[in-house]
Amino acid sequence: MDESLHIRTSTGVSLDYELAGLGDRIIAWLLDILILAAYIFVIQYFVINEGDYSTLIIILLYLPVLVYHFVMETFANGQSIGKRVRNIQVVRLDGRQAGIGEYAMRSVMRLLEITLCNGSLAILSIVSTKNAQRLGDLAAGTTVVKLKASHQLADSLLREMPENYEVKIPQAELMTNTDAETINRVLLELKRTRNSSIIMKFAQQARANISQRLNIESELNDLDFLNAISNDYSYLQSQA
Repeated sequence: MDESLHIRTSTGVSLDYELAGLGDRIIAWLLDILILAAYIFVIQYFVINEGDYSTLIIILLYLPVLVYHFVMETFANGQSIGKRVRNIQVVRLDGRQAGIGEYAMRSVMRLLEITLCNGSLAILSIVSTKNAQRLGDLAAGTTVVKLKASHQLADSLLREMPENYEVKIPQAELMTNTDAETINRVLLELKRTRNSSIIMKFAQQARANISQRLNIESELNDLDFLNAISNDYSYLQSQA
């Protein structure tokens, strides 16, 4: 099993993430189990035992337990509460943000490899596959990565823009979160690295791919273009 995940994004920039360790994933799972157990305890002893409810109502009361992981990962950008505490996140292997289909597949397979097999099948798959994937990840094309403060996929997407800001590249509204994340990574690395010629090649490629995909024509140089479209994206998202 490799310890890192190499992703080449749709904008041509390569990103590396540290794969979440088995320990982090087990601890996150245990934290989620404690949360679900607390919910079941409250429902059982303070709701169901205190009233006469129909079978349908009881099923509805327990439904959150069944859909917890799917709902949390879908609406919390690939993180359950346990994953958020351990600072790990579900990502697609192609660098794009996972969607409902991927999260649903992971949840369905969870019933087999974790619920029915007490996690043994999931652990075996995680330790034996290249990208630390359980069966649900293999089916969905995802894995789980360890996030650092500066590496979260949802971080640094938006900048604070003045109210009177004028958009320079209107097509910025067609960008995805992954596009914005990639551009901001490139701009951040340009500030950090001493070998800017390598990062500038990434900037040129990112600019070329985005321009071609979104049909953008601009006379700005590569660096000014990336700064402008990042600012435009932030402003347009704040106005949405």
